[in-house]
Formats: sequence, structure tokens, C-alpha cells
Amino acid sequence: MCYSGNIKNAIDVFDYTALVEIPGKRKIFNMMPGVFTGLGILGTFVGLVLGLSDLNFSGSTQALEQGINNLISGMYLAFLTSIAGLISSLVWSWVDRELLNYYRKK
Repeated sequence: MCYSGNIKNAIDVFDYTALVEIPGKRKIFNMMPGVFTGLGILGTFVGLVLGLSDLNFSGSTQALEQGINNLISGMYLAFLTSIAGLISSLVWSWVDRELLNYYRKK
């Protein structure tokens, strides 16, 4: 490329909008809290389905006890994934907001 004599000021090229708020580039960052929450809800349903799949009311008392233990294990997974999804969503939102504020101040 040949030098045309036009040198732009660095502030005009490397400003906040060009570096941080590039149109369309922040879309994935804005979607992530919803993705984390959705994955937490998906894990909740998977845990409940796994827990309910071994529940047998027509068997012996010991089989019912084992089914209830499996149900509790599935509920543990369900609640754990829900909590992990919500915490991930909150942490992502907070970090993203703090980074945006940091770059806006610069």
C-alpha cells in the first residue's frame, strides 16, 4: 500500500466505540446471562427426570427406598445446576458491566 499522506489521529481510530461497542460484536456477551440461566434450567429438568426414572411404586419397600434415594440424588443435581446457572449469570453480568464501566472511564 502506498502512503497517501492522510494520517488519522489515534484517538479517532482507537476510541471507545471502535474498541468496546463495535456494532454487532457485543451480541454474544449480552446473550450469555440468558444462556447460563437456560443451561441451569435444562440441568434442573435433567436431574428431575433422572431421579424420577428409577422410582418404582409397584415393587417392594426396599425398591421404593432405593427409588427415593435416586430421586433425592436427581434433585440434588437439579438444584445444583440451577444454582450454578444463576450464579454464573450474575457473575457474568457483573464482570461484563464492570469491564464496560472501566473502558468507558478510560
